[in-house]
Amino acid sequence: MIKRSMVRFVALISLILACPLLAVSAVDARQEGESIPGRIAFVRSGSVWFWTSEGETEIVHDGNASDPRWSPDGGEILYVQRGGSYSDLVRYDLLDGGAVRLSDSESGAEPGSPDYVAGSAWVMDPSWSPSEMIAYVSDAGIEAESGDMRLWLLPNWEAAPMLAPSDDSDAGDLEDAGLDASGSVAVYTVLAFGGPSGGSTYVAIRDLTSGATFTLAEGPRGAYDPAIAPDGQAIVVTIRDEQKVSDLWLVDRATGEQTRLTQGAQAAAATWSPDGDWIAYIRPNGNAFEVWALAIDRVTGTVSGEPHRLFGHDDLDATSGLSWTFSQLNIP
Repeated sequence: MIKRSMVRFVALISLILACPLLAVSAVDARQEGESIPGRIAFVRSGSVWFWTSEGETEIVHDGNASDPRWSPDGGEILYVQRGGSYSDLVRYDLLDGGAVRLSDSESGAEPGSPDYVAGSAWVMDPSWSPSEMIAYVSDAGIEAESGDMRLWLLPNWEAAPMLAPSDDSDAGDLEDAGLDASGSVAVYTVLAFGGPSGGSTYVAIRDLTSGATFTLAEGPRGAYDPAIAPDGQAIVVTIRDEQKVSDLWLVDRATGEQTRLTQGAQAAAATWSPDGDWIAYIRPNGNAFEVWALAIDRVTGTVSGEPHRLFGHDDLDATSGLSWTFSQLNIP
């Protein structure tokens, strides 16, 4: 049973072990964050922060938070709050500081008991579409023996969560859910057991009306961390090669053509800027993780210029990923 994005965690740790001497040269690590607009949410030591060209600000002091995602208008943050044997989605209002739990995953049985563990559920890897649709993966309602992580949808605040339509073709647990702007298409990582090293991952795309699902990207050592461009025409994914080096690739949704965006960067957890002009991602440097950004030429689907290093921390939670907004809301 895979919990708390374990596949991604193992992959990211492997990045550090595979490249312990990754150095950032004076040329590659140009501190040009001042030219990059918006706010990028991330997690440090279980609390939610955001970066701007002017600095970094803590917005949710929790200790057990992960997976922050901006609301469509940038006035709220959706994040996962972890417990002992469960996790829940929390919607946090940045103006009044109010928090609302959107799921109820903790069992009512005695904490620590077998019934408590079996009756609790995990929720993780949410995505908040501009359409207001929320997607996430969870093992809610699944027998403890199987524990499949499946795709769930929350169409709006009044509706009850529902399983996403599916053709049941996924080969294993799901994680890294992402939605397009309309909330009608989802991408995610599938853990497919039985690969060359005992398990592999691939990226799938699903029509949320029919449930039809297709493999979008694979790699010698797996593909993961998909993110759909704001215009829905391309998906950025991480592909790991035979040398265990992870790089970003852009997949054209119509043709399936793949274009490499990074070279030997050990890049993962990519997210798009709201206008589709930038992709931010996480890469290791020694025992820490850094956030970098690439400018994308939307006409050619290629990188424009050199990558920009934005910031880095030794307590940055790489498994939580990133989220980008252009909101200029004045946060108290």
